[in-house]
Amino acid sequence: MRNFLLLIVIGFFINSVSAQKVVIEMTDGTTKEGQMDRVTTEMKSYKLKPIDKEGKAQFLKKDSIKTITYYTVDDILVYEKVPIFKNPNNKKIHKQEAMLELLYSGKNITLYIGYKAGEIASNSLTDEYLFCLRPGEKAASMVSWRFGQQINKNTIFRKAGAEYFKDYPELQEKIKNKKYKYTDIMDVVMEYDNWKSGVN
Repeated sequence: MRNFLLLIVIGFFINSVSAQKVVIEMTDGTTKEGQMDRVTTEMKSYKLKPIDKEGKAQFLKKDSIKTITYYTVDDILVYEKVPIFKNPNNKKIHKQEAMLELLYSGKNITLYIGYKAGEIASNSLTDEYLFCLRPGEKAASMVSWRFGQQINKNTIFRKAGAEYFKDYPELQEKIKNKKYKYTDIMDVVMEYDNWKSGVN
């Protein structure tokens, strides 16, 4: 799992070349099927193309969508609409909810990743935002943010991640002391989930 984020990014670019089959759950409880390019955090509407390429494409507003499930050649990817904090300070909730890819759903914590719009089109290294959400929290907190030209990609994780997991001092120290890096986020989240469940 150490390099799972790199694999996700590589897979994301490979799979974003063409539209993929999706099933969309709308907020009114109905579902729609079609083909759609991968979504990014800043999009406010999405283009749903017919599977058989016959008929007109539909433009769906983000507000009307609950989840988007992508069926790729190798995997099933679920995107959920989630309220998020605006930046790593995690103090002000963003006005717009973000459509984020679900990476881990545990009893005590959920991990999401989002990609910044614009960079995807050029197929260059994109910005990645990792968010965690615990039961009862009003919005998902940013625990790590990687951007293409960033020299030390652990900087934000050591600060924001350590702050978010401060209720588990041992884990907080592992982050501060660089035992855990930003690429270890899955291990971090799973350790936290186990700790909250009394497994550790």
